[in-house]
Parts: sequence; C-alpha cells; structure tokens
Amino acid sequence: MLVFLLIKVMRGDFRYWLNLPNLLSLVVSFVTRVLTKVLTDFTLVMQMRHSFEVGGVLFCLLVVQNQLVCFVAGWIYLKYYDGEEVGGNTKIKAGILWTGLYAPFSLFLVSCLAFIRLMDRKYLHTFFGLMTGPQYAVAQYKGYTMDIQRVAAFDQHPTYYEGVKDAMQELIDDNWEDWMKDRPEWLTDNVIASIPDSYLPKPEVKRLEKEGGGRRRRSVVFG
Repeated sequence: MLVFLLIKVMRGDFRYWLNLPNLLSLVVSFVTRVLTKVLTDFTLVMQMRHSFEVGGVLFCLLVVQNQLVCFVAGWIYLKYYDGEEVGGNTKIKAGILWTGLYAPFSLFLVSCLAFIRLMDRKYLHTFFGLMTGPQYAVAQYKGYTMDIQRVAAFDQHPTYYEGVKDAMQELIDDNWEDWMKDRPEWLTDNVIASIPDSYLPKPEVKRLEKEGGGRRRRSVVFG
C-alpha cells in the first residue's frame, strides 16, 4: 500500500479528480486511493484501470503482484513452518498446498484469456496506459469539439486542467457574451457556478455576487 501511494505521489497523481477545497481534497484523495487499491487487490474491478483511478500499467502490475504473493506465501510456509500442531492442525502437505494454489491460478488465467478474447480490442491499450489523471484530463479536453464538453472540465479539481487553463480562459473570453445572450440549454446555473471567478469577466462576477446577496453561488461536488 505504501509503495502504491508513493508511486502516486511521485507521478503527481495522488490528488483525486473531485473538485474539493485543498485540505478536504487531500483527505478524500487519501481515502479514495486506499479504497481503489484494496478493490483492485481483492476484486479485480476492471474499471480501476482508468487513469483517474489506479491507472492501466499500475493496475496490471498490482494484478501480477497479487498472484505472485500467493505462491511466495506458500513457499515461505513450507520452508519455515515446523509442522507442530497448532490448534489441532498439522502442517499442510506440499502437494495439497500447491494444488490449492495452482487450481484458482489456472482459473484466473482462463478468465483473463476469455476476457481478452471477448473484449472490444480497441480498449486493450487501456491496460497499458501510462497517463496520470491530470494528463488524461488534458488529453480529453484537447479532443473535445463541443463547448458543453470543454466547460464540463471545470467540475474537476483545478490541478487536472492546469495544462489547458489558457485554452479554457480563451474559451470563456471568446464565448461568454454570446452564451449569456443566447443562454444554451446546457449552460445551467450549476454549470455557471462551477466556473472559478478568475475565468469570468469581472463585471459578470460582480453581477453574480449581487444576485447572490453579496456572495456568489458556487457549485458543490455532489450536486
């Protein structure tokens, strides 16, 4: 677990994507990273390979590690357990122990091969992705073609769109007046509330503050 968290920190991928205040964000990030690691270790939830969660390569490494640990534990047991009775039980014979390990491992391999055989191959690369969460967010933003998609990036923590903040600022500067005039359906109060003050024109910030009784309404992460 410690190595996993250190890797996340060293790669600048520790902070979770939820747009929360800094201290709360760090606490939630720690809890979330621990939970995703545990889920990957014990359930092999494929969705955890997403760059916002564990990440492709790290997900596969954890899967391999978890399988190897079982055999290492079995070898340590056979080598160092002296076989004395403990609670009425004696040492498990090597043949029985290795059979008990190889059987579920074989089932695991068959399941993996069946999954690869049946999956949509265009997603196979996601198991080997090296992108961190922020890198993935930036890549996604650059591939967007619609304003509604680009503005939705403000729902993420600011560190996730740091790499495209100039492009996002340009998006707001070039379109805000037209958006306010035409008011497209996607530009709801919640969407407006998700945009930081620093990206909006100052007169607009003052207007929103006036409407909110001196304090601008800001969106929260869960609605």
